[in-house]
Amino acid sequence: PHIAGDMVGGQDTVMTYCALSNLPMAFNPKLNGQDTNFRVIAQTSNNLIFTDRNSGELIQQITATAEYSQSMLDEYPVQRMPYGSFKQLYPKGKVFQFKPNLLDELTLKLFDAAIPAHYEGNVMFPTLSMTDNRLANGEAIWGLKEGNKQAAIAKSAFDKSPVIKLKFDDREIIAVWFEEFETVGA
Repeated sequence: PHIAGDMVGGQDTVMTYCALSNLPMAFNPKLNGQDTNFRVIAQTSNNLIFTDRNSGELIQQITATAEYSQSMLDEYPVQRMPYGSFKQLYPKGKVFQFKPNLLDELTLKLFDAAIPAHYEGNVMFPTLSMTDNRLANGEAIWGLKEGNKQAAIAKSAFDKSPVIKLKFDDREIIAVWFEEFETVGA
């Protein structure tokens, strides 16, 4: 259930989701101009690793970078939100529905029981080796990327104001917390 693909707005698109890092990402599935055939292979640093069966490349989801060639997948913007918000904002939007088999159902029950503590900072698979004390473990963040610049905005940053202005070189980006949809728009 971590990778799904379809045509979206006329573009071939692969959507990936890592439940450990609660990270959705979307890509053009071509790597170096070649068709790909992705499958999940592992996790490291609490993030999804997938492989392209065609080229043998390993790809880290969060960086969209192939391990061997250092090629990068072209990313498409995504927006994380609860399903109820998605239904309200995009009533005709497509939804990937995973139909688990019996073993999947057992695994999902165990995973679902453990994931709330994981999101609160009790890491399920302690493979992270970096220390970052800027935010509490498990705090929800939204990432913004403009060219080679990135910024992370913690949910708590919106406590004082629903609007945050960021400067990316000569461009100003405005991030807005939409309480009714539990999401950020930029």
